[in-house]
Amino acid sequence: MKKILAVLFVLAFTVSYTFSQASGTGAMSSKTLRPGESLYEYTPTSAYYLGGVLGYDTLNVYVLANKNTPTRAIAYVDVSSRKGSADTYSFDLQAKNFSNESFASVYKGTGKSADFALADTLLFSEIEIGKFYRYWQVQLATDNSCATTDSISFTKITIKVIEF
Repeated sequence: MKKILAVLFVLAFTVSYTFSQASGTGAMSSKTLRPGESLYEYTPTSAYYLGGVLGYDTLNVYVLANKNTPTRAIAYVDVSSRKGSADTYSFDLQAKNFSNESFASVYKGTGKSADFALADTLLFSEIEIGKFYRYWQVQLATDNSCATTDSISFTKITIKVIEF
């Protein structure tokens, strides 16, 4: 019985340690906007950063625009600090209409260290066609070959949903 308990304890410790190590994709936050609410500001903890030894490859912040009208979005990524200078990071505003769909890129940009604004930049003629979305996501990612000495962390990620 003691051996079984010891094995279970070691297994539980190993599993918890494995999940505490950051790597891969991390969903930082999700939010359903209340009626009348159009702005979501997320302040990530120090554990959510890109690159480095224990950092993530991809971080996601997404909102469900709980609106009864078509919506567009603008996002802003506020960078708090940067270590190293060689790697490039991507900032991607993505959208979809239904929960079972995959996110599609609406506007994508890259940067090395500065804050980044992402805007849904469709022309008025494209707006008339009906390219409106319910789910919005800001995806922050490394270039998949990030040096262990290079990382970037964030002060705030803001998503503003605009109703038409």
